[in-house]
Amino acid sequence: MGVVAAGMTAFYMFRLLLRAFYGEARYGEEAAHHLHESPRAMAVPLMVLGVLSVVGGWVGIPRSLSFGADLNAFEHYLAPVFGETAGQAGTHSPGLEWGLMVLALAAVGAGILLAARFYLQKPELPETIAQRFPTLARLILNKYYVDELYQKILIGPYERLCEAFNAFDKTVVDGMVNATGTGAEVASQILKLFQTGSVRNYALFLFLGALALLWYLG
Repeated sequence: MGVVAAGMTAFYMFRLLLRAFYGEARYGEEAAHHLHESPRAMAVPLMVLGVLSVVGGWVGIPRSLSFGADLNAFEHYLAPVFGETAGQAGTHSPGLEWGLMVLALAAVGAGILLAARFYLQKPELPETIAQRFPTLARLILNKYYVDELYQKILIGPYERLCEAFNAFDKTVVDGMVNATGTGAEVASQILKLFQTGSVRNYALFLFLGALALLWYLG
């Protein structure tokens, strides 16, 4: 999988390079008039990243390339972080290391040559292949439907769960809160009928209550 990923990375990166800087221009005169070099605020970070990319390739140098010398000072510096796994790469035989390096370089070279064939020498070839293998072209165009599967397996159920909790919050939680407020308001309206502040009304209710009590006891 690592070798295939290396080949695919080399292919699409050189596809980007070739389509951006080689071949026929795909912009009009108006766009060409506004073309300019990147400002220093963008160019300098890219230069730093470029240098670090080159330096990063020299981290973990196999001993088969250094004639048996141990040049991995950075690896030894990180050894306390990774523990015993940091130095395990050097336990392989030189033949295996050379074989893996040749295999990786072959995959990268194949990706570069394929990109040059598709987008520099015969730019009509990708369209021809897409027409000949429409199912495969559609699969690659849709990025192997990873986004759709992610939406169906994770995002979709998560959204439905959120909708269910939202409905519960609005129906049950908010309903209970609103019912409490409505009940208090209704009770206050009923009590307001009796709590008028008039002594005559209180005496009348007391008299009616006494009559009801006598009727009940009698």
